[in-house]
Amino acid sequence: MSIPYNGTGGDAADWKHDPETFREHVERTRRPAEEVFADIASESGNTGNTGENPATAGPGAVPGPENAPGTPGTLPAAAVSRPCYATHEQWVRVDGKAIAPGLWWHGFKQRGQGEPEPVDEQVSSAIWCIATTRDEHGASHGRRLKFADNRGRWKEFSAPMAMLSGSGEDLRRELLDQGLVIFHERHLKRWLMQQSPEAERIAATTTGWHDIDGGRAFVLPSRTIGSDEVLFQSEQAAIPDFEERGSLDGWREGVAALCIGNPTLILSVCIALAGLLLKLTHLHVIGGAGVHLFGDSSKGKSTGARAAASVWGGAAMLRSWRATSNGLEAAFASLNDTCIILDEIGEAHPREVGAVVYALGNGQGKARANRSGNARHSKRWRLMALSTGEHSVTAHIETGGDRSKAGQDVRLLSLPATDRAHGFFDELHEHPNGGAFADAVKAATEAHYGHAGPALVAALLDAEDLGERLREARAAFDAAAGLEGRAAGTFALIGLAGELATEHGITGWRKGAAMEAAREIFDCWRRSRGTASTEDARILESVQTFIGRHESRFQVGSDVPMNRAGWFRDGEYLFLPDALAEASGFDATRAAQALQRASWLTKHDPERLTKKWRIDGKGVNVYVIRPTEEGSP
Repeated sequence: MSIPYNGTGGDAADWKHDPETFREHVERTRRPAEEVFADIASESGNTGNTGENPATAGPGAVPGPENAPGTPGTLPAAAVSRPCYATHEQWVRVDGKAIAPGLWWHGFKQRGQGEPEPVDEQVSSAIWCIATTRDEHGASHGRRLKFADNRGRWKEFSAPMAMLSGSGEDLRRELLDQGLVIFHERHLKRWLMQQSPEAERIAATTTGWHDIDGGRAFVLPSRTIGSDEVLFQSEQAAIPDFEERGSLDGWREGVAALCIGNPTLILSVCIALAGLLLKLTHLHVIGGAGVHLFGDSSKGKSTGARAAASVWGGAAMLRSWRATSNGLEAAFASLNDTCIILDEIGEAHPREVGAVVYALGNGQGKARANRSGNARHSKRWRLMALSTGEHSVTAHIETGGDRSKAGQDVRLLSLPATDRAHGFFDELHEHPNGGAFADAVKAATEAHYGHAGPALVAALLDAEDLGERLREARAAFDAAAGLEGRAAGTFALIGLAGELATEHGITGWRKGAAMEAAREIFDCWRRSRGTASTEDARILESVQTFIGRHESRFQVGSDVPMNRAGWFRDGEYLFLPDALAEASGFDATRAAQALQRASWLTKHDPERLTKKWRIDGKGVNVYVIRPTEEGSP
């Protein structure tokens, strides 16, 4: 016989029904409840589904008609006190009437001048409110809802009460999308507004670390590691990023084992792990940082991205650069304390890339106003980033006509990554070529994912001062101060994450392998950028490029060019201050300092960087510049 959907929990296999059975149930529910009940009784040789009184049982699995306890010919009677809402998890009788599983309104209806008559209206399929929620500041109030979809899978969703504003359409849309069947919209909203269960939970509106009494907890959309008092609350019930498949052992023996001997793969995995250390190493004052792997296509960069994604989830963790800076801000916030993986920078508009990189490092979204004109709370985040593309961040930004800035370079470190022994790889683990090895890594990441990150979180719940360990790791990098020092700190954090994962048996790598990979890749990054200051080199390159492109804007004789940038006299370019700022992308004084260090600034007045030049009978302050081969970038 077929078993009707009864709104209870458990897997579909436990209920012993399939899609065809459910379709039969849908057809039944279009008819009066008495007729449906009669069909069930006829099929089962029993007149009803008996068992524990659902009015007091709460959410739980209920046996089907063929094995229900009780006396044939009876239905459990639900005691209701009209008017009220009641959730029934099985067929019951209310005042002699058969009531299907679900949330019901048991009230009265006035007909004419007589006494009000009892009325029973089904509001939705079975749903319970199991806790109230609010954040640490007494805001973000919500309700923790529990229900089953039409395949019998239990769902829990912390619904912000703000979703009930207006008609409550936002909440209904999300519940419908998750499989709740809604018959009466107005009653559903009223029912939810009346719910105030004794259980209370802390609502976490972001993923990641949260301090609680006596310790800390790490919140993920589907669970909280370290405490059951904190629940993730969002306007979206299903967050696909943090999915799990396979096992940690399978990931260690598959993905992590293939990383051995491949510094770029080890680095990719460690970047994904490093985000959860930003707070534990006292680096939570910054938003984040990351690495951009660039090089020729089809050389394995996306394989590194897949390996990194497997630390926290499946394919949903891989995001495209093809998005606006506003859209990626939302993604940053949703991945707080973990990692964002952005594939193929070439798909992004060059002007958006610079904004995205600054947002990553700043850790805070744009300030926006609400409908009343007051400032909204800006999104905030701490996370690491792994990016890929055929060109560096700088090169891509400049394809749009803009100039990149050193601050962007240090937030997302561009690293040439396809000049290894086999493209992106060094060790192929007995595979015949790089393509076959990349396929093996891809297969491993599709079979096992979503375990390594949570495992390291669990291991570090009670960790004490990881800041000291980071300082020790940073000391092993032979780095100068300034931008290079900041980059060394990023690579030290990445290496430390890998070493901690190894110490707790997560990676299966030998001790020291992760830090060695981080130092090797840091040296590659340093060689790729040269020994000069990044900002100085960028200024010299930009000024040189500007002169080549806009030489006609420098006045030679008496003819004044349009949009004059300055004058050309005896092999020297006399830059107006505004023109030098335009040419360099920096403040004119800062640019002149770099030019002076490179011996490009040939003349200036005492204690000044400008020279008072007599031109056309007028005194003009200019920067006198002569590019030289020795100072060229």
